[in-house]
Amino acid sequence: GASQISELVRQAKSLNLNSLSITDHGVMNGIIDLIKDCESLGIKPIAGNEMYVINGNISRNYRRSEISKYHQIVLALTKKGYQNLVKLTTLSHLIGWQGKGAFGRPCIN
Repeated sequence: GASQISELVRQAKSLNLNSLSITDHGVMNGIIDLIKDCESLGIKPIAGNEMYVINGNISRNYRRSEISKYHQIVLALTKKGYQNLVKLTTLSHLIGWQGKGAFGRPCIN
């Protein structure tokens, strides 16, 4: 949560890391700052999202007690992967379970 991206990137540089990733819960709010800060210091940014996954149909209106929600880290290693991650994240909020950014397991297999 509360990490400052610029500080993470500076620390990664001081540790001679060549890449760095962050993940937000269900969103990609910090990715643009990560890309800008990493590129300014010669570090490869890796976009990520900690997505929510349910074992069920996202179009069904389950009660919270009826379904379990799991976390799955999704990383984008290429430009195409980044584009796909943006699409997945957007779709998870538009058509995902209860508008919470959750996918049904069959959707991502």
